[in-house]
Amino acid sequence: KENCYGYGVWIREKEKGSYIHYFQGFDPGVSFVSSHDSEDNLLITITSNFSCNVWRLNKKIRELMGKKN
Repeated sequence: KENCYGYGVWIREKEKGSYIHYFQGFDPGVSFVSSHDSEDNLLITITSNFSCNVWRLNKKIRELMGKKN
């Protein structure tokens, strides 16, 4: 599966023709990820006062909802 980047947005291919668009960032003591899956009509936004773990949590939420990563 391929990742692409442009205009400040990451685009990850789930499967052929199906994509997740996301913003992400971190600095010491803060991190965030906001992802949108138009096929599943799912928007997940996570902010944290730690500089890690939001990506793992995002993946876990999708798994618990029965969505493909």
